[in-house]
Amino acid sequence: MADEQQELRRINWQEVFSFTRIFRCHQMARHPSKLLLATAAIVLVFVGGWVMDQVWAVGGGYAYPGEIWDYYTQTSMEFEQEKDQWVEDRLDEAARLLADAQRERRRLSSFQGEIPSGELRDAIREKVNEDPDAMGEEPKSRTEILSEAEEQDRNWSQLLSQASRTFQDELKNIDDVLDAAPDAARERIEEIEDDEDRQEAREQLSEHLALAQRAIAVRRLEFRGRVQQIRGVGIFSSFLDWQADCVSKAIAAVRYRNITGGLAQYRQTRDARDFGPMTLGPTQGTQDTPVPPDDMGFLYYVLLMWQGVAWLYSEHWVFALLLSLLTMAVVALFGGAVNRIAALHFARDERLSITQSLRFSCSKFFSFFTAPLIPLAVIVVLGLLLAVGGLFINIPVVGEILGGLLFVLPLVGGFVIAFLLVGLLAGAPLMYPTIAVEGSDSFDAISRSFSYIFNRPWRAIFYGLVALVYGVLTYLFVRLFAYLLLLVTHAFVGLGVFASAPSLHPRADKLDVLWTRPTFDSLFGSFNWAAMSGAQQIGAFLIGVWVFLVAAVVAAYLLTFAASSTTVIYFLLRRKVDATDLDDVYVEEPEDLPPPPEETPAEQPETDEDQTGESEQQPEDTQPPSSDTNEGDENDSQTN
Repeated sequence: MADEQQELRRINWQEVFSFTRIFRCHQMARHPSKLLLATAAIVLVFVGGWVMDQVWAVGGGYAYPGEIWDYYTQTSMEFEQEKDQWVEDRLDEAARLLADAQRERRRLSSFQGEIPSGELRDAIREKVNEDPDAMGEEPKSRTEILSEAEEQDRNWSQLLSQASRTFQDELKNIDDVLDAAPDAARERIEEIEDDEDRQEAREQLSEHLALAQRAIAVRRLEFRGRVQQIRGVGIFSSFLDWQADCVSKAIAAVRYRNITGGLAQYRQTRDARDFGPMTLGPTQGTQDTPVPPDDMGFLYYVLLMWQGVAWLYSEHWVFALLLSLLTMAVVALFGGAVNRIAALHFARDERLSITQSLRFSCSKFFSFFTAPLIPLAVIVVLGLLLAVGGLFINIPVVGEILGGLLFVLPLVGGFVIAFLLVGLLAGAPLMYPTIAVEGSDSFDAISRSFSYIFNRPWRAIFYGLVALVYGVLTYLFVRLFAYLLLLVTHAFVGLGVFASAPSLHPRADKLDVLWTRPTFDSLFGSFNWAAMSGAQQIGAFLIGVWVFLVAAVVAAYLLTFAASSTTVIYFLLRRKVDATDLDDVYVEEPEDLPPPPEETPAEQPETDEDQTGESEQQPEDTQPPSSDTNEGDENDSQTN
């Protein structure tokens, strides 16, 4: 047929819509090796930050509750005044707490106030008033404690330690009173003549005994809260709580398709902080989590995360520097390994082991570690040069004129800084995939990431949005699965727990004390340490370790999905810019092995028959072909 017809049998949608390859990232991110490496990274950073908190606590390095929020909303002057006031009030508040603890130790007023009127409360009051001196020495006023502290040169920390010891004495007095008061109350109840009233009093006594146990937990919680308000919160704990809350709210914003909401209010807050007082109303100064309205978008919470980083570097720069170095080292080692597994998984569908991936990341550790630091270092150096150049403007007359003539040089420096900032913020996610895919160094990672971003900016933005939306959806599914796992574990284990826990709630059991019921928004949850005994605290800690690992795996999924998606995006951008195949990935060559020795055949002795046969066949082999054969060949060729 002259016109051949072609039929379209199948469409390769991945070639037509290349962004659909990003949908493989969910499967790639669930790879056990990636999750294990990411979980190990999270645990190491968490443990390192906790250790740093303990070290800084020795020198009094704390952040007051709500410090990050105040840093974001208040002006610099207001924030410094708030912080200085908290430091100055420490001694006075510690003295107030000590005075209250001494009074409570002797009278148990707060404890008695939690118990309703009845036989138990009357019996407790009688036991307390029976021998006041046995309850402790006469309490001192706050003024007397401050005067003694000034005379003895005692600081707030020492007063806080004394208040804690006094509180332990108060708990001991409560235990002693509760050992004797119920028997006295029962004796009174047995004296009641009416049977119904006596039975009702017995039931009331059982309820009040449970409330007494809960009153002890409430008293512990109250005292612990006041101690934390005076001492402060660990720097890493404050920073981690802030960042975790911002991440949670940012994911919720994407879930409700809110990306840019709240940017105007953020700009208004920043302008008010930099140029004037806040006019947005009061803030919650007792929390470390942001409290904006619920209609804030994804970018708003990303900016709040940067505010947390800014607070850390401006207020605790030594802590921030050490924590950053620790985090970058851990991410370079484990993050590089995750990206290497993702690169081979996507390009060649190969499963790399943890040992092999860590071996690769160790060999490229310096490149992974320095790739994002080199542009940042150049920005800092150029900024310092511009600052030095600004010093010449201070010279009267000559400096002003010369500075105006040569102002083109600072503009060039500013252009370079702006170029590096845009490339660093947008291209930093592609640096690790570059090293993992190409097996190159940090300079190649910087060059390729900048090139791909500036050559295909809209495509890179589109790929990033697809990965963001898809990542949030898959993360919510993973989080839902983990929530169901913890929920059914709590429910079925609780079926076998019959021991009650009146210190928490009249209807609570011991499992509710050791491990509170998880929620979708809080997988790890909170622990009722104030309602636990010593052995229960050990058991709750061990349970918390396992629950923390489950929550850490869920958080690790975010990291593995980010590594997988950025790796896939790097492959797609590389194909568009450099026309490189998607299966082109660096593979380490095996070590050169020495060639095997050549095997020489064993020499066989020649026999007389072999020699005779060779001599007889040699003339036949050397004879020319016969003419008949040649004629036959010629005829065949002519016929053909």
